[in-house]
Amino acid sequence: MKWSARLKGKLKFKEPLKKYSNFKIGGEASVLFEPQNTNDLINCLVYAKKNKIPYFVIGNGTNVLISDKGFKGVVIRLASPYFKRISIKNNIVTAGAGLGIKDLIRRLLETNLSGYEFLTGIPASIGGALVMNAGVTKEGKRFSICDIVYKVKVLNKKGKVFNIARDKIKFNYRRSGLDKYIVLGAQLKLNKGKKSDIEKRIKDYLCLRRQRQDYSKPNIGCIFRNPSVYLSAGMLIDKCGFKGRHCGGAMVSKKHANFILNFNRAKASDVIKLMETIKKKVRNNFDISLREEIKLVS
Repeated sequence: MKWSARLKGKLKFKEPLKKYSNFKIGGEASVLFEPQNTNDLINCLVYAKKNKIPYFVIGNGTNVLISDKGFKGVVIRLASPYFKRISIKNNIVTAGAGLGIKDLIRRLLETNLSGYEFLTGIPASIGGALVMNAGVTKEGKRFSICDIVYKVKVLNKKGKVFNIARDKIKFNYRRSGLDKYIVLGAQLKLNKGKKSDIEKRIKDYLCLRRQRQDYSKPNIGCIFRNPSVYLSAGMLIDKCGFKGRHCGGAMVSKKHANFILNFNRAKASDVIKLMETIKKKVRNNFDISLREEIKLVS
């Protein structure tokens, strides 16, 4: 594959994907590509399509479980400075898909804009957060990134770049329908606020996540979606007695039953076996079929 003859971005061959996953799990990618800009990305997709090479776009690797066999194709990361740009005009923030939520919040703290505080502690990139409609549930109410979206810039499979208005996107709990595109960036609509109030809310959300979540070992956050806003997947798994249960090097967190930890050089197969055991037990005990919140890549 003569990738380097037509592409300007960074190319790596037989690249271990566990380096790009918070889980620290996964085999090699045939090709890892970090495009320089949108045109470079389009050239990559054209070449991949022409040669029938599968591709997959990865963000910060915070919600993907990558197969032990890796990915036989090209894995694309929007990690160049071009895809991490951010600009602010009045109350509209324009951010590239590769920008991390943590960096977005750091930049917005320099302003008096408010409305994004609930994103605090989410380790995703803007693109990944939009695709999975990332957010948090607090006091029985959901706050998601769709609440502040104005429009999303995407690239479709035909190589066309265009914007989608918020009301044309089918946002739902942990889904958006944007996974059929490559998200390039977004415009977020925020409100003016008092800096001291904004800082307090950020601190409160950070404390909330630290209380609920387990950061002791590599993981990719909640494995399963909550069946409803009032019914927690973690609670169901906990009632089945799974806290501390392990399979190979993968273990259910003793702090949060919907977290699976890589506590001892876990393989993707360990995680998948543990997930299947959990789903079967929850289904038998509660007649509820848990659905994955994470994406499986193989």
